[in-house]
Amino acid sequence: PQAAPAPTGVGMMMSPERVDARLQQLGAHLHELVTAIPQVPGELEEAGRNFVAGLGDAGPWGMLLLVAGFVGLGFLCEAIFWRVTSSARSYIVNVRLETAADRLRAIGIRLAFSIAWVGVFALGSVGAFLMLDWPPLLRAPVLGYLMAFVVARLAYVLGRFFLAPGAERFRIVPVPTPAAWFWFIGLTTGVTLLAFGWISVEILFHLGVSTPVLKVIADALSVSILIVALVMIWRW
Repeated sequence: PQAAPAPTGVGMMMSPERVDARLQQLGAHLHELVTAIPQVPGELEEAGRNFVAGLGDAGPWGMLLLVAGFVGLGFLCEAIFWRVTSSARSYIVNVRLETAADRLRAIGIRLAFSIAWVGVFALGSVGAFLMLDWPPLLRAPVLGYLMAFVVARLAYVLGRFFLAPGAERFRIVPVPTPAAWFWFIGLTTGVTLLAFGWISVEILFHLGVSTPVLKVIADALSVSILIVALVMIWRW
């Protein structure tokens, strides 16, 4: 007799063998996390000592001052860009939106302006930092957190582009103004937390923290962001 065809699609995904394999993987992962939790304080303390030793004379406060200084330089470049482009911004604010072609042209102009906005911040912060020579153990964390700031600014600018909470006529996502503000603040905050958390996990990896402990920290970060997302959805 002819053999029956192999199960595909939903049936294959929900087969008992696959469910059992997934449950075993989940159980092994949870067991690994529970075993690693007691190691977290000791490994973080050791990583902190290695981190401080690697920074040399600068120390943690010196690193924070460097990050703050280059972020401030990025904001200064933004302020100069904002002042120089006053006529362009005036044109964007008063552009006609009577036809579909008008709206497409306005979207293109606003997108180009948004990309340039983020690019100026990145050039003033990350670009200026890369122009100088730094010790490797100081360069990596400062550059990482500067990149996290760039991601945060990108989330902010793209949120303004798509949701336009303060300018309904430019809003691409068709939601009421209260919803635009709500999702703009929530999504920008969530992306910022994710960027800084991801960079922190990467730095801990380079400081020699073991993989099980990194999984505990990464899972805790993921659960925290998931809780924030669920609270946002529930509140809205």
